[in-house]
Amino acid sequence: MNYLLNIVIFFPAFAAVILYILKGEKGRIFAIIVSALELLFVLLLWNEFNVNYGGIQFLNHIEIVHSYGISYSVGIDGISLFLIALNAFVVFLALCLFKYIKTSVAIAILFLESITMGVFCVLDVILFYIFWEISILPILYILGIWGGEKRIYASIKYFIYAFSGSIIMLVGILYFAYQYKLTMGAWNFNLLDWYQLSLDASIQKWLFIAFFLGMAVKIPLFPFHSWQPYVYTQAPIIGSALLSGVVSKMGTYALLRFVLPLFPDTSNSMSFIISIICVLMIVYGAMLSLVQKDIKTLLAYGSISHMGIIVLGIFSLNTEGISGATFFMVSHGLVIAALFFLIGCIYERIQTQQISKIQGLAHSMPNLSATFGIVMMCSLGLPLTMGFVGEVLCLYGFFQVNPIMTFLAGSSFFVGAIYMLIVFKKTFLGTTSPQYSTLKDFSLREKIVFAPIIAIIIAFGVYPKPLLNPINTSAQTLTQMIELKKPSNVTDRMIEGQNPYSYEHIPNDFDDEGVLIIPNIGD
Repeated sequence: MNYLLNIVIFFPAFAAVILYILKGEKGRIFAIIVSALELLFVLLLWNEFNVNYGGIQFLNHIEIVHSYGISYSVGIDGISLFLIALNAFVVFLALCLFKYIKTSVAIAILFLESITMGVFCVLDVILFYIFWEISILPILYILGIWGGEKRIYASIKYFIYAFSGSIIMLVGILYFAYQYKLTMGAWNFNLLDWYQLSLDASIQKWLFIAFFLGMAVKIPLFPFHSWQPYVYTQAPIIGSALLSGVVSKMGTYALLRFVLPLFPDTSNSMSFIISIICVLMIVYGAMLSLVQKDIKTLLAYGSISHMGIIVLGIFSLNTEGISGATFFMVSHGLVIAALFFLIGCIYERIQTQQISKIQGLAHSMPNLSATFGIVMMCSLGLPLTMGFVGEVLCLYGFFQVNPIMTFLAGSSFFVGAIYMLIVFKKTFLGTTSPQYSTLKDFSLREKIVFAPIIAIIIAFGVYPKPLLNPINTSAQTLTQMIELKKPSNVTDRMIEGQNPYSYEHIPNDFDDEGVLIIPNIGD
């Protein structure tokens, strides 16, 4: 079944090319069929996934430039599995929900889905960087062509931030490859081989900064966040949903896949500084959300706050925090996309996003209001919803590292509850304005889209084990790798007469289930 991962990565892009050639007025219908098939392929992949194994599965490796160690290498573990599932699910729902999507937008969305799948699956660092960089193009097209009045300004700002961060990360990638050549005697860009290399702490520090800056822009982390409110506000609703729900997770995923295992010493030493940044993000995003007049801008700042909790869990450097961060990536991606979907439904009916102009919608749209309330409660981390599981695990993981910072981060929940409840009260409760008294409630199409979202939010909040078990297994593998590359373990290897800066090569054999057999590093 290893070929299935290749289909998941490239099928949307192939379909987008066909749609571009054929054109036609039924582009959205074609895109819905493609995204449904893509979701089916991902579910088949999940079905074949060995949930008891924390290493890389469905590995495909083809040499491209042998002399420089560049190859087509892809594979997934429990961390990336559910991110590609999130990507496929959100894209499918977005295409189903909005019936006025132009063919050109559908093409851009399919390309973006394919590119994002590549980011979550590739194991060759050069190939990862290519996917990472070209993800800018469909976003710029959706934003620059179909965005709001200030779309050009927002597009330029996003490009400057994203491209600048990517260039810095590219410098780090090339220098790491150079260090690998000095140590191993050959160029190599395979991430699994990079895991075998343990760098000096001074080199780690500068490479950590290069990688971290590139990823911090994409998340975004404070103070590289100023593009986000403009882009989320000016983008069309479907663009805002995909950016917040899926694209922002590229940055946090890259922290887990690259920064933590490649630079464990610096990650550990920098965790306190990063925790301060995260707490500032959490409080800053929540406080700014309180004063926003545009509901999309409010969600943008609220997203900054939640992403701070995810990064806090990642830099706990323990299994609980990393598992919680991964789970929260999935839950936040689904919830924030659903909130933007709901804002889109409201905008279609009343043509405004200004909070002050919306009031009493619950009287004419009870189903929409109830759905918004449930999704909002999940966003606030209400027990028995997905949001609660991820947030609590993130905070519990970091509590083991720094209880004081965890308390400061957790206290921001009250601010988050305040701004979301105020918005709900202003927009859905109170006296209905005359022009809103005859608004239509959910259509059948909208009910079909939001029903599975509500079901997933509650089901995995009550019983998160189907997601948490594979995630936890891969998180344990990651933390073991980090532990083995600590200076004390490197010293032990020197005493035993082994090369302290390299580990045994990983075999390329598979078991009977098609799962790559990877021993623990250092065995």
